[in-house]
Amino acid sequence: MKKAICAAALSCLSLTAYSREVNLINNSAFSNGELHWHYEGKGNYKVEKGIAAFRNGKISHYFDLGNLEHADPQCAMPANRVFRFRVKARGNGEISLTVRARKMLAGNAVELTEYKSGIYKLTGKFQNFDFELQEPDRFTVFHDKLSICVNGDVEVDDTSFYYLDRNAFSIVFKPECAVVRHGETVTVDIVTDRPEQKLTVDLYCGQTLLAGYTPPERKEIITDKNGIYKYTFKVSNAASDGMRMAVSDPETGVKNSFFATIVPEEKLQKYAAYSKQLTGKKHLLFLGDSLSDYDRGRNYPSIVGAYLPEKWSFRNAGVGGDTLGKIYTRLTGGKINRPEMYKDLFKVMPDMIFIFIGGNDCKVSFASGYKDTHTPRNQQRKLMDDIIAELKKRAPEADIVFISPLDSFLPYQLALAEPKVAKKANHNLFGHPEPTADLTGKMKQAAQDHRAYFINAGEVFRTSADPQSLNVPDDGVHLSLKGHQLMAEIVLKFLTGIK
Repeated sequence: MKKAICAAALSCLSLTAYSREVNLINNSAFSNGELHWHYEGKGNYKVEKGIAAFRNGKISHYFDLGNLEHADPQCAMPANRVFRFRVKARGNGEISLTVRARKMLAGNAVELTEYKSGIYKLTGKFQNFDFELQEPDRFTVFHDKLSICVNGDVEVDDTSFYYLDRNAFSIVFKPECAVVRHGETVTVDIVTDRPEQKLTVDLYCGQTLLAGYTPPERKEIITDKNGIYKYTFKVSNAASDGMRMAVSDPETGVKNSFFATIVPEEKLQKYAAYSKQLTGKKHLLFLGDSLSDYDRGRNYPSIVGAYLPEKWSFRNAGVGGDTLGKIYTRLTGGKINRPEMYKDLFKVMPDMIFIFIGGNDCKVSFASGYKDTHTPRNQQRKLMDDIIAELKKRAPEADIVFISPLDSFLPYQLALAEPKVAKKANHNLFGHPEPTADLTGKMKQAAQDHRAYFINAGEVFRTSADPQSLNVPDDGVHLSLKGHQLMAEIVLKFLTGIK
């Protein structure tokens, strides 16, 4: 049985590499006032109409480290990666930019180091000031603080912090990921389009820093004449959630990670049983928000992909922060962030399109007494109809499958909201049961009216033995590894009923 599970984990290949140039600054354009920004100085500081204005001193932004690592593990252990801190500003005086690195040395000792840009002259015209640097220290685990330092008067209009995708070449894996037990041996092809390319491989016992991994085993490799290196490792019995293999090019900063995720035996048996029932040839397309986008290589589309038959394929086009409206905008070519995620979306025509959306649509604001949803309720059904119409136009033979939104683990959401409530600062609650149930009802009806499929994943999550464990404790909204594993089970089981 062990060999069968391994074969399933190595069966499906997805070689498409997508840009991960995501702005990691919360409230980057000051549209939410001073939220996430802190002023250090003795002058006046105010934010009006998306412009932050102050004299002397500095304003700083601190990253949410846990969520950052959860969203994109390449932001953790960013050695060799090139970052760009960009500030759009005008004024009178001088400005400089600072990025702070948090380094984890031997014995878990923490050291903080600041990287400083040059000094730039401000003018009365808005212009971009860029600070780019390739992280030189292999022990840097996060960039955790950004600062805009000013001598004089300044107005800041916009900010961004990216890890740059230089597109010098790509590093991908065959298979994309593995689903494993403790003690299993995993073989993976590290694939580039460059022959005899020198690369650095860091193998971690554990998938993220927050999961408790220790400094990695490092190996320098050279790909063969076809740009491939076959790497084999054993899943350590000491690994809590699995193994992570980070492969990077020290010269360009190109980097990617392969995940071997440890899954309970009961789940492995179910995945294998469902996989055996899948026949023929199909291409699956996943559309959604951060619940599909985050944790690539170990999230539910990746696990599903690992158990698809050899002739099947999949593409995960989930984008963190997306809503019904944003999906429609992407499908119709409107201006939106990360447009590359839908590039050539129908180049391989999908046989089945999963739409897992609603968490951002259903969020409710403090300012409205937690009543008004982000996507107005009277617009939600029409957006579903519009999305279905566009998909039928682009992929007329594809089956459309709606996956219901999920409740959050509300105690975590309320705990995060408590200090904001005390300050009467506006904020949102995600996954509140009432608006989630309302959208679920509309989604079920839309599926029925358009002869689409509907999966009530929310009900499965709600009635599970331990709902709390299905969301990360950072926010009670995003899926934990257990949550992704349950969602993968739901999708695989659904696929067995479709002929």
